[in-house]
Amino acid sequence: MNADMGMVIPPWALSEQSGLLEAAVGESGLDRIVVPAVSGVVRSLRLSGGQPETFVSDAGWHYPADASRYANTRLKPRLARWFGGRHPLESAAQRAAQRGIRLTLRFDLLACASAQDWPAVRRKNAWGQERPDRAACPMNADLRQLLDDTLGELEQFDPAGYEIDDWCGALDGGAPPLTPLPLCNSLLDVCFCESCRQAALGAGVDAESAARSVRVGLEAALKDASSPGARRVADDAMIRAYRDVRGAQQRAWLERVAARHDARVRRCRLPAGSAPAGSATGSSRAGWAPLIEYTPGDRGTFERFPAALNVAFWRPGFADAAALVRFVRALADAGVSYVDFDGADESPPEALDWLRQALRYARRE
Repeated sequence: MNADMGMVIPPWALSEQSGLLEAAVGESGLDRIVVPAVSGVVRSLRLSGGQPETFVSDAGWHYPADASRYANTRLKPRLARWFGGRHPLESAAQRAAQRGIRLTLRFDLLACASAQDWPAVRRKNAWGQERPDRAACPMNADLRQLLDDTLGELEQFDPAGYEIDDWCGALDGGAPPLTPLPLCNSLLDVCFCESCRQAALGAGVDAESAARSVRVGLEAALKDASSPGARRVADDAMIRAYRDVRGAQQRAWLERVAARHDARVRRCRLPAGSAPAGSATGSSRAGWAPLIEYTPGDRGTFERFPAALNVAFWRPGFADAAALVRFVRALADAGVSYVDFDGADESPPEALDWLRQALRYARRE
């Protein structure tokens, strides 16, 4: 199996005392570690030495961002408070390099949406209600500048690649699915914040008409997803035009970012079921390829979209080591080329034994 294999290890689990990096690398066959440099609120629980160990952090930048790099940025990095005077990313980069393993860095847009005094970056649904539970809207120009500047600062750690969490709109395409829950969620997640509405207006699309269509379609879908009214949502020209404007502008901006931060693997991590149209072959759009969240038991996820997966590799997703071995073999058979194994910081040491065994079998084939 020639897939690019990585393990997600958050910076708070990367201390030399934890030994997680050394245990993960070892003879596991991993190619890289994935470190969330910027994330939403963290609540983590794992067993350590037979005792429960908890970790809680506010959302933010998990390293001491250099304020001078953001002098011309309206939004400034919000530093998490747990690391004090340490520099977790610098240490992680050095230790990864010493062990000959590559570093991938993640930026979670939810970190920005949860900031209480950044309401302009929050998504809004068709009723004008804010969605702080969702990632920040990447149509906001100030958020884009902050993200661009952050990626520029992270280049000092010579990462092999970047991953952005929940930038669905940029890779979005086509109509929402015609099944009750996904259809409702898809309609609720169409953003009508001020930045999105202005973009639509500039392209000659009536944002309010699109919002009205979403409201009507969601009401019909909640009553009966198979009704004519719900079915019309899939072909609603106004909603499609509105989504297309947002998608086109986001793809154009991502292309510019890709050009500025060259020679990097770039992926947008998406929730299960939100894979973009046209991505089944794993082809990159706007220089950023999708990374799909794997739902345990859903083989169709990687059979339909065999590009890249994010996989929680411990229970309840997998009952034992043999189940994980079979899964990794199935990934190879499906042609999956990029895998992030997630959840190491909340799993017992036995989980790493499972993963090492699965990867050894996969590398032999």
